[in-house]
Amino acid sequence: MDSDGAGRFVEAAAVHVLRSSFTVDCPGTTTPAYGSVTAWYGTGEGSLRCGVSPGKDPWMKEAYELTCGQA
Repeated sequence: MDSDGAGRFVEAAAVHVLRSSFTVDCPGTTTPAYGSVTAWYGTGEGSLRCGVSPGKDPWMKEAYELTCGQA
């Protein structure tokens, strides 16, 4: 990231998170099994500067608001 001048600069990274619950009937049993899984896919990374619009990506807006306050 080019950090010309003074100010607060932010590096952000993100992944998409998938969470799901499931029920399965196992042969030879009368009670179903329940479970859940959490996984991630894809990545994103970027830089931004407080006081400059973070753009339209929801994860960049969130990173901006967590670091710099409301856009």
